[in-house]
Amino acid sequence: MPYLQGFSQALAEERGYLIVVEGESDCWAGWHHRFPVLGIPGPDQISALALEHISPVRTIFIQTEAANSTTYPAGVTHYTNGLIEHIRTIGYQGDIRLFEHAAGIDDLADLHTRHPHDFSTLLIDTLARSVRR
Repeated sequence: MPYLQGFSQALAEERGYLIVVEGESDCWAGWHHRFPVLGIPGPDQISALALEHISPVRTIFIQTEAANSTTYPAGVTHYTNGLIEHIRTIGYQGDIRLFEHAAGIDDLADLHTRHPHDFSTLLIDTLARSVRR
């Protein structure tokens, strides 16, 4: 099951988008700054994401992290491609976009640690530069 403890379906519906990440610390950072973030509990747990978690939004943003052989033993590209395939297979018809953080920022938790006061502005700018898949 995805990390749902701090996830607000209402916020995702209100904003029309959802940010999907891998891991709980990224969820905590996003939730702290009032972003609709849903976390996959590990790169091998993609199937935990169900249509009911994502169906009310028009756009899903998938965070693409730096290559990390511990977190992504098969590679980040393998993970993101598998996640996109799963999202389409379960019936999601909306827009799917990939985003990377600026150089030197690994993920949402790192963004929060390095730029807690500018987190929202920086994340919104990053999402605006996302790539459609």
